[in-house]
Amino acid sequence: MTTDNDSMAEGSALTELDMLCGVIAHLFPERSRTVPGRQVNIGVTHGPGADDLEAATSALKDEAANSYVDAEVVLKLLNAIEALRWTGIAADTLRTRVTAHVERRWPYFVETLIRCAFETHQPSSVFGAFPKLRCERLFFTRLAASIATRQDYAFRLEWLLDELAPKTLAEVRVLVAALLERGNSDSREYLTLATSLFCSLGRGMGWTPWISLQAILHVRPDYADLHTTFEREGDRSKESQATFDRRLEMAGAIEAQTNVRDVAGLVLELVGQGAGWRDHGLLSRPAETRAAFVDSLRATIGGNPQLRQAVIEALLWSGDGRAADLAQFAAVALAQPEDRSALLELERHPVRLVQYAARAIRATKFGEQLGVGALPAGGSLLQALVTLDGGVASTDEPARTWLGDRAVERLIEQTIARVEAKFAQEYTNHGDEGEDRLLSSLFRELALRFADLDQALEALARAAAAPHRASVAMEYRNVDRAEEGAKGIRKVKSFSADLCLIVDPMIDGASLGRRVTLVQAKRLYRNKRARKQPAWSDSFKIDRDQRLHLQEQTHASVYFFHGPPAGGRGVPVIPTQLVADLSEHRGSGTTLSRDVVAVASRSLADWLTYDALALRVGDPYAELVNRAGGAPGSLPRPLLGVPTIEIQVALRPRSELR
Repeated sequence: MTTDNDSMAEGSALTELDMLCGVIAHLFPERSRTVPGRQVNIGVTHGPGADDLEAATSALKDEAANSYVDAEVVLKLLNAIEALRWTGIAADTLRTRVTAHVERRWPYFVETLIRCAFETHQPSSVFGAFPKLRCERLFFTRLAASIATRQDYAFRLEWLLDELAPKTLAEVRVLVAALLERGNSDSREYLTLATSLFCSLGRGMGWTPWISLQAILHVRPDYADLHTTFEREGDRSKESQATFDRRLEMAGAIEAQTNVRDVAGLVLELVGQGAGWRDHGLLSRPAETRAAFVDSLRATIGGNPQLRQAVIEALLWSGDGRAADLAQFAAVALAQPEDRSALLELERHPVRLVQYAARAIRATKFGEQLGVGALPAGGSLLQALVTLDGGVASTDEPARTWLGDRAVERLIEQTIARVEAKFAQEYTNHGDEGEDRLLSSLFRELALRFADLDQALEALARAAAAPHRASVAMEYRNVDRAEEGAKGIRKVKSFSADLCLIVDPMIDGASLGRRVTLVQAKRLYRNKRARKQPAWSDSFKIDRDQRLHLQEQTHASVYFFHGPPAGGRGVPVIPTQLVADLSEHRGSGTTLSRDVVAVASRSLADWLTYDALALRVGDPYAELVNRAGGAPGSLPRPLLGVPTIEIQVALRPRSELR
C-alpha cells in the first residue's frame, strides 16, 4: 500500500482510521473524494488484503469511525472478508469486529440493513450476519407491506420468508392479514407464496393449532378432508425444488393433526369459499340445524383451549357476508372464561372488524359492558308492568327462543296479541281501506305498544336481578307503492311484496346479521249484496303470478290475511309455500277459502314471536336486505305507500338502578 502524499508518509505513520478510510475509498470509488483523511492506495486490480482489513476493522472500535461507516460499507467489508477466507486470515475475528460495530449502533443501521436485505439477491447474507433482523418489527412491517401491495416479486418474498423468525402471534397475524389482502387466492403465485409463508411460520413457532388451522383455511382446504391423500411427490417440471419441498413440509406437518383437520372442515362449512352463497348450504337450513352445527363444532374442539381460541379468531376473521351472524354467534357460544386474555389480544388485531367482534364477545360473555350501554327505563317496575295491562305471570316453562327468557317471550307475544285482537275487532270499521293502509295502521300501533314493552322488560330484568335485558324497538319506512310491481331481485319480473320485515338480532350491541321476510297482505272483501250487514266474502283473492314471484325471490315470505276474527286469530299468517299448496289444491290458485285460512294459519303474535323474532324465518341474502331497506338514490322520488318495518331485538346488559 502507498499514500498519495509522500510528504505525509514522511511525517507520520498511517493510523487504523486512515486504513479504514482507504479501504472505504477502494470499495466505493465514487466516495474517494468525500472520504476525509489521508488517501491510501491499496491497489487497483485487487481488493483489500488481509493486512488492510485487519487495520480497517480494528478502527471500527473508535467512535471517530462512526461518521464513515454506514450499512453499505458494513456489507462491503463483510463481503471482502469472506472473499479472503481461503487465505487463512482470521475471518471470524474480523467479522466479529464488524458486527460488534453494528450492534453498538443498531438503531442507526436497522432500517438500512432491512432495505438492503429487500434489494439484494442474497438476503441470507444480510440475515446471516445480523440474525437480530429476523425478529425486528420493522422487518415484519416492510414484509407485510410488500406482500399486500405486490411491491416485490413473489420469488423474492419467498427468499425473505425463509429468514423469518416470528416470536408472537401478533407478528404472525400481520403477515397473514397481508396475504389475504393480496388476494387472488386461486392463482399459482398466491398458493406458492402462501405455502412459503406458513412453512416459515411453522418453522419459527411450531405447527400450532393456530398456524395449522389458518394454513388449511387459506392454503389447503382439501387437507380438512380426513380422507384426502397427502402428496408425497410433485411435478418437478412445473415447480421449483424449493416450492416442492415446502409443500411436502406443510403436508407432513398437518397430516397427523386429525383433530385440527376435523375442526377445520366444520369451520369451512361456514366460512369456506362460496359457503355463504350456496342455496343448499348451512346458512339455508333452519335455526335448529345451525345450532346443531355450533354444538358439533364445540364438541369436536373438545377441551383444547389453543384450538378453541384459534377457531374463535378464525370465525371472527373469516366470517363475512351471510355467514357473519352465525360465525359471531358460534364464537360467543365457544368462548370460555379462560379465553378472556385471548379476546383482549384480538382487540389489537390488524383487522378492525375482528377487533370489534372480539370486544362484543367480551361484553356478551363476561359482562364487560360496552361504552354505549342500555338506557334506563322511566318509572318503577309496577308502572312498567301496568303499561302491559297487568304484565305476565311467572312461569317455569323453558325459553322457546334465543332470547333465553320465557317471561320476556310471553310479554312480547301478549303485546302483539292484544294489538292483533283489537285490529281484527275493528275490521268492520276499516276493512275497506285497502291492504297498504291496513298494514300501516297495524304496525304503527305495534310500534307504540313496543315502546311500552321496552320499559316493562327493563323493569322485569331489574326485578329478577337479570344480567341482561331485552329491548324491542320498531321503525318503519314507507316504500313507493310502485315498488310492488317493479322488477324484483334475482331477475324476477315483479317484487310483489306489500311489506318487508327486517329483523336485526343484537347481542350486547353487536348485530348477528339482518334478515328479511317478505309479506303479501290480502283482505277479505265485503259482500255488498247480502241483506244483512256486515257480511263478508267466503274466500280471499290470491294473485297467482304475484305469489309465484314471491317464491322465486326467497324462501322467506308469508301472507297476512286481514278480516274479522277467524279461528281465534286476529291476523292469520300462512307461509307462501303453504298458500300455494292450499290454493292450488282442487282450485285455480286464485282464491283461498276463509275457513281454510282459519285452520291452516298461525296468529300474528305466535308467528312474529316464535318465527320472526326467534330467527326461524328470514333471508340474510344481501341483495334482498338492501332492497328491503330502500337505499337512498335507488328510486327517483321518496319511497311511499308500502311500509318497510324494521324490528330490532337486543340483549344488552341491564342498566343499573339510579
